[in-house]
Amino acid sequence: MTNPKSRSDHSAPSPLDFARADEALFDNHAQSETVRIPSKQEIIFQGADSKTPDPEVMENHVFTGTRDRKTGLIEWDKDSYTYPKISVPVVQGYFADQKEAGFNVVTPYVPTVTEHVTYRKLGRIIPVTEDGEYIPGALTKQYNNNKKDPRKAGETATPAVQDYMTDIKSVVPNKPGGDTPVVYRKIFKKASITYIDETTGAYLVSDQLTGELGEAIEYGTATRIKTFKDMGYDLIQDEFPKDAIFDDKDIDDQEWFVLLQHDVAKVGPDHEQVPDTPINPNNPDGPKWPSKYAYEKEVSFTVFYKSTDGNADLPDADVQKAYWVRTLTFDKVTGELVDETEWSPNKTKYYDIYAPVVLGYFADRVEVKGREVTEDNIEETITYVPLGKIIPIDANGRLIPNVPTPTFNNDANNPTKVSETLVPHIPGYRPMQQSVMPESLTDDILVEYAPILEDVTQPTLQTVFFKGAGEATPSVNIQSDFTFTGQYNQAEDTYTWDQDSYTFAKVNVPVIEGYYADKAVAGMQIVTPDNQKLQTVLSIKNSVRLSLLIPLVIQSRMQNQFIMLMILKMLRKLLKHQHHKLPATRLKVNWYCQLTSAWIKPWFTNQSWMISRKIRNKRLPSKVQATKIQLSTFKIALASTVSLTKWNKQALGIKKASLMML
Repeated sequence: MTNPKSRSDHSAPSPLDFARADEALFDNHAQSETVRIPSKQEIIFQGADSKTPDPEVMENHVFTGTRDRKTGLIEWDKDSYTYPKISVPVVQGYFADQKEAGFNVVTPYVPTVTEHVTYRKLGRIIPVTEDGEYIPGALTKQYNNNKKDPRKAGETATPAVQDYMTDIKSVVPNKPGGDTPVVYRKIFKKASITYIDETTGAYLVSDQLTGELGEAIEYGTATRIKTFKDMGYDLIQDEFPKDAIFDDKDIDDQEWFVLLQHDVAKVGPDHEQVPDTPINPNNPDGPKWPSKYAYEKEVSFTVFYKSTDGNADLPDADVQKAYWVRTLTFDKVTGELVDETEWSPNKTKYYDIYAPVVLGYFADRVEVKGREVTEDNIEETITYVPLGKIIPIDANGRLIPNVPTPTFNNDANNPTKVSETLVPHIPGYRPMQQSVMPESLTDDILVEYAPILEDVTQPTLQTVFFKGAGEATPSVNIQSDFTFTGQYNQAEDTYTWDQDSYTFAKVNVPVIEGYYADKAVAGMQIVTPDNQKLQTVLSIKNSVRLSLLIPLVIQSRMQNQFIMLMILKMLRKLLKHQHHKLPATRLKVNWYCQLTSAWIKPWFTNQSWMISRKIRNKRLPSKVQATKIQLSTFKIALASTVSLTKWNKQALGIKKASLMML
């Protein structure tokens, strides 16, 4: 027996091999633990193609050991184990490289052994002539297996060769993988085996055999019959005997017949076949199965959905299918149809189709009744029509622009009807009705809307501000006793007021001593609903006392005629202001105008008369009008209590300020 180690693969255990020892028992408090390692012998066969035997696996031994927890050393119960041997199986047409396998030794450290057994094809008997040349057309024969030893070829009978015979009845090859040439010589006795197609009467093939008289005819019909069956034939009769010999019963050649007929095959609902595949699987070039349409006919009942405007979101067509089927019988040799059954449907009636509800559309029918199944396609169409809309209009029947126009609501349970539909909400409008229930599904419904009117008010305000008089400035004058009333149209975003405008009362400007205002009367402002708040700013400016200008006149008369004229011009300017307020008391000019010289009196008298005249011609407040300026107030008193020297000093003190005001 061969050394097992030369034919085996030994592999050291991995940590996983030790981890797999699931029976390992240990005590956390013990000084040692039990370790178990399973072993395996695996014999793998190869080289025999589809005939290769399955692997032979043995796992019938487990090594048991004790591991010292301190040192980690393991003491095994057994150092090795030898698996039993097995006989290598005989494989038809192949020989193995060994007769037996197994008997491999495993250890705790090499617990797994794999051994390979290789098969190779057996050699053949090669018929040759006496010259050693191959006989054309002669059948070669593969060696028989040695049933007792898979490494060897068994005794093999030489094959029959037409018109030839050999003295070698059999061979036992020394080299099972090598071919063995066998010398044949021609013989004189002939025999024939003829194969006949009984369906058509045609001769299919005839095998001619030769041999010596009394020699057994080494021939078998099984191979030919299998070939013809693969082509679709069925065997009727095989006349060739198993123990036929070349005999001398007559001088004619011996003759045997093998009768065959065309086999048939069916395809149909109970005999499913794959279209365009060979009817005879072992004859790929032979006739093919027909298309399913030859024995199965699909018909349909289709309900289409369409809308009159082409804009509806419609479902896909509802398609129901049915099948008409029949069974066909074909000649397996020629592929011709030899029989067929009547067509029959797989169901008798289609089911009803209910029209779905499509938003914004109504259907022309609720359902389509199912039809009887026929051999023709059936088509029906459900048509959807757009539903009408709610059209908002105003009280004059005019369309309200840029507002929603909703479509009638569908009836959720009936695609041919509608349900009550609420009118749309339009900001600023109030509908005359809250919903509609259309009688006509296609006609739009006009719904009147009235604008929403809201009572509104608009307060007003007139404010007169005074400024310029310092601490004496009057306080603000406010009038807010009037309010506009009207209505706000929410739809049009417009207002309608009870009046277009309002004029506030006037405000009399108060008199402030030492100041003059830029106007005598303020207020009387006109307000509108769009401009309801007005204000007036009234300026009050410093006024030079007239009583202080008179001494300047006198002084300037003495010093410079030009300066005197300028002072008089300023005096006229002050009096020229329409709203200049003269003091209510008498003008105290005479107190300051105590002239010391008689030559001044005629000039000043003339100027005073001119001033008095201008004052009388002005429209001054009533208190000013009451003040009468008499020229007599300008009496010249030579015996004044104020000396000329003192008066000159007072006049010169305001001279500069007076000139700046000019």
